[in-house]
Amino acid sequence: MRNSGLVAGVILALLLPWSIASAQQDSDHLPRLPGATFLIGDPTTNITLTSGDNTDAVQQAGGEWYTSPSISADGSLIATAFHYRGDAQGFAHRIFATYSTRDNRWAEYKHTAFTNGTLAISPSGATLGYLEFREDTSPAQFHFLDLATGKMTAGPKLEQDPSNVISWSPDGRRIAFDMEVPRMNKKRVPLPPLRAIYVLDVQTGGVTRLADGAMPSWSPAGDWIAFYTYSPGRDDRRRGWFATNADRVSIMHPDGSDPRIIAKLSKDEDLRVPSIWSPDSKSILINRLHDNITDTMDIYQLTLGSRKLKRKYKDTAPIYAWVATK
Repeated sequence: MRNSGLVAGVILALLLPWSIASAQQDSDHLPRLPGATFLIGDPTTNITLTSGDNTDAVQQAGGEWYTSPSISADGSLIATAFHYRGDAQGFAHRIFATYSTRDNRWAEYKHTAFTNGTLAISPSGATLGYLEFREDTSPAQFHFLDLATGKMTAGPKLEQDPSNVISWSPDGRRIAFDMEVPRMNKKRVPLPPLRAIYVLDVQTGGVTRLADGAMPSWSPAGDWIAFYTYSPGRDDRRRGWFATNADRVSIMHPDGSDPRIIAKLSKDEDLRVPSIWSPDSKSILINRLHDNITDTMDIYQLTLGSRKLKRKYKDTAPIYAWVATK
């Protein structure tokens, strides 16, 4: 990977006004599970951790974030992004930020200005991966921030439009993501594109296509990637209607082998959050949209062994990660 030229400035660690606090309001309605720590987001102002009966507000009404938050495998570091408050241009300047759950402090990375994109912290908490979307005709591109040194390097550019989901392998060597795949009818007329799952080798920059689908999520054990797939035959070509929403939950090995459909959802499903793995990789949580106005979810747990799908939480904020409570 080449140097992106963004290495500048000093990492500033400071306690933000909305740092960790006891969140009493609506705490009884947040998802919680014995032995589990959930990273919960309430777009676009709140980030909360629940651990058993404890509720900690990491960020409350004041630091708008523009990408889904993520957390390291041990739960010690949260990554997100928000407005740079010292920027006179306001919304045009956003920066990366991390929050340490051990010492309750934020670190801002002011040299990481960007306009639009998605990020995820590596399982070890050492690297922040960022997929930048450009508003002009330039392709999307990966970038990587070394959190210890502040050094930013650039990864490969992508030919098609990716979604707002990236997922690290447990060893931090690869990243799964999805990207548009153009399609045409028999007369070579373009149809609405679907998506396919790809894997990036972080060291070499090589990109490999695995399967059709969207929103990949790498299991903590490393042996499976969960993703959403498309039921066939849902297009109504005569009426000009084409189904582009993935409505099934599938898993496959990281090399694309042994794909399995493990749950079939509604044909009109609107899935906005990737599958959330349990720390032992034996089950996943699925955020299913409850209210399109408030963006609240009904959250179902799917046990891989039994393939049983059970609703665990109703009309609640989305869960973005599940780590074991220390």
